[in-house]
Amino acid sequence: AAACAQITLPSRTLIGAWNVEFQLDNTSARGTLTLGDSSAGVFHSNLQIDFVPLLGRPMSCFDPRPTTTTASQNGAVTLLGFTPGAADCGFGASGTFLGDSLIGTWTEESFRGPIASGRFRMVRTRL
Repeated sequence: AAACAQITLPSRTLIGAWNVEFQLDNTSARGTLTLGDSSAGVFHSNLQIDFVPLLGRPMSCFDPRPTTTTASQNGAVTLLGFTPGAADCGFGASGTFLGDSLIGTWTEESFRGPIASGRFRMVRTRL
């Protein structure tokens, strides 16, 4: 995927408040994501969610404090990086827009490859 050309999304596409849901098998974790001002595909963000019920442990490299989220587009697929700059682990999602929802998959990565992955959904609550 790193070799694919990526185009930065227009900020207005993602800025706003979202309800988010991450699913793994028959379990889900729900929370909120706020994406604010952006520069070159890097958004000020705040993801409030507890992954312990979903994973049985905290999400690796994820810090629930306000931080940044990266976003880019590869064709119709929107790519989100919730842990930008993490060298040995990572947490991201990718999906396609359907109305005011972004639907796809999420992945927790490690230096050795994927640790966990499942379905992902973001639904806009306000601009």
